[in-house]
Amino acid sequence: MSRSDEKRLDDLRDMCAMVASLVERGRASIEADELLWLALERAIEIAGEAATQVGDETRARFPGVAWKELSAVRVVLAHAYHRVDLDQLWEIAVGDLPGVAEALGSSDG
Repeated sequence: MSRSDEKRLDDLRDMCAMVASLVERGRASIEADELLWLALERAIEIAGEAATQVGDETRARFPGVAWKELSAVRVVLAHAYHRVDLDQLWEIAVGDLPGVAEALGSSDG
């Protein structure tokens, strides 16, 4: 059975929160700990997968979310993992996902 858009939005919100929590540790901590780097990468990948699966009608409710870009990031993380670097990952974490979290707001939409 497929997950509902509302559950996928919750997944996306949860991953944005997780990324924010990781970012709070600071970049130096993430660079020094491969597990934190992988956690950051995986949380961003899950956010991208959730974004990919959300339907058009739901996407229209949240025009401030860069849906296509989130989906594209997931593709790179899942299929071109060898091209991912910490600079890109960090920029997504601190430059992009806070805006996604803000655009999604509460679960009310």
